[in-house]
Amino acid sequence: MVWEDGGSNPASYPIRSTFFEAVPCSTPSTLQRCRMACRPRDHCIGVLAEEKDQSILLETYEPVHAEIDAAPNGAKTGDKEENMKGILLILSLVLLGVMPAYAGPADWSGVERVFEKKGTAQGDMLKLTFPRSDLSVRVGEVAVEPGLALTTWIGFRKMASGAMMMGDMVLLESEVAPVTAKLVEQGVKLTAIHNHLIGASPAVLYLHFSGEGSPDQLAAALRSALAVTDTPLGPPAAAGSSAAADWGKVEAILGKTGQKKGHLLQLSFARKEKIKEKGMEVPPYLGVATAINLQMVGSKAAGTGDFVLTGSEVNPVIQALAGHGIAVTALHSHMLFESPRLFFLHFWGYDDPEKLAAGLKAALARVNLAK
Repeated sequence: MVWEDGGSNPASYPIRSTFFEAVPCSTPSTLQRCRMACRPRDHCIGVLAEEKDQSILLETYEPVHAEIDAAPNGAKTGDKEENMKGILLILSLVLLGVMPAYAGPADWSGVERVFEKKGTAQGDMLKLTFPRSDLSVRVGEVAVEPGLALTTWIGFRKMASGAMMMGDMVLLESEVAPVTAKLVEQGVKLTAIHNHLIGASPAVLYLHFSGEGSPDQLAAALRSALAVTDTPLGPPAAAGSSAAADWGKVEAILGKTGQKKGHLLQLSFARKEKIKEKGMEVPPYLGVATAINLQMVGSKAAGTGDFVLTGSEVNPVIQALAGHGIAVTALHSHMLFESPRLFFLHFWGYDDPEKLAAGLKAALARVNLAK
């Protein structure tokens, strides 16, 4: 924030009056750009938020000399000064996105009605998953289960106005063109199209997308795109009864307990720093955490997923994986405007579960992970 009162600290002025005034943005900027303003320079201070070239209310305070403006009711000038500081702090935090710009829990019922299924809520976010149980994909001798690498997901996060959306769709090559056309028609942005696996039969591609706006309209756009694929939209079919795999040793090696279902183990490792897209924080839940998925196949385990890395981490992680016989299958971006810049490194391993876990642990040690 920049003070524009000729160098004086506004908090030193007692408050004489408070009023609201609409002020045109002199320098249009994006959401969450905030600056302090004085109009006229020596007579007021306030908070001006500039959002998408629009004017927002400016709350101003008229400064006067303490010896002229005695505090009413015997109140101390310092009390007023603290009040001013508190008001400005709260306004600044809200405008900068540090505090929520909306009240109450997010209501995702409209989104869930569009997809005719319940999502999984976490805080102000919602995620829906669509396993490609219609596909029979193999990598070598491994029959890939949907939970290992074949699940479309769509994530939403509540914003002050509307929602942000991101995710990726698992597609056959023949589905890419019609899905792309539908998303473009609906105004959804494509951020990447690429492989995650090598040697998959049939070949599958992953289309990443993002959008902002009405959550119900965003959901309808994605529903229309899913409709031009064979993706099952209903609840997943009940899995056949089978003994659950024992992942205890693997979890001990990786130092983390994951989600277990049937033959599968899924783990997530968040980065230490905050990730932002166009100034909006993107939590780990929305695809910016390192994901490790493991599937037990007899006495072996197949492992895949992606490491979320900064540029300086890419080659140290590649070296760690290669040194343990784990193949790098893709290195690319999933987003367009993230900060810091991120690279998503996908891998494939098929080995003794504990040996595979040791290699993944060595790679994780090269990443700036949250403790």
